[in-house]
Amino acid sequence: MLSKYGRMRKNFIKKYCPVLYQTLLYEGKLNDYLKKFDEEINFLHDKLIEEFSRERKIDENLKRKNQLL
Repeated sequence: MLSKYGRMRKNFIKKYCPVLYQTLLYEGKLNDYLKKFDEEINFLHDKLIEEFSRERKIDENLKRKNQLL
């Protein structure tokens, strides 16, 4: 099952890159392409959140004390 980013990529290539979409679909590679894209984007997302938290010194203790930060 694809996450939000995989579904967004699928909708994007379907609308703006129809040749790529049709090629991947006909060759049976669309699901593999979307799964790989989804995994890479989720990894980058997690890494960015981790870096942001570290830079801002946000930890679980701070989240418990003040959820608005």
